[in-house]
Amino acid sequence: MIDDKLVRRIVKCPKCLSKASYFSGKIERYRKLLPSQDGRVVCLNCGFNKEHHFTSKDYYYAFQVKDRKLYARGLDSLKTILNHFKSDKHYSSDPECDFPKEFYVHKRLIIHKIEKILIEED
Repeated sequence: MIDDKLVRRIVKCPKCLSKASYFSGKIERYRKLLPSQDGRVVCLNCGFNKEHHFTSKDYYYAFQVKDRKLYARGLDSLKTILNHFKSDKHYSSDPECDFPKEFYVHKRLIIHKIEKILIEED
């Protein structure tokens, strides 16, 4: 049973690069509870199950948007981002939808890439 205080992200397995789960606790930073960078990767494809220090390179759902990268923790985050860009909003109180101006310039590209990922996941 997974502790409900753990945060789950979808990551690339460090061993086989397949989709894997990353579990970590939460730490307080900037007066907020955020996922810890130290946790455990569990891969059902190759059996990898070890402690791991998370970096942005570990995100499974990540793609290039011109000179920057867009990251999502999982499918729910990806859907939230998609809905944000489809809604034509340029700001949000949700930290997951706080994006640089360049992303809004290329929002059609972002919408296309996210929709493609969601189709592949079905």
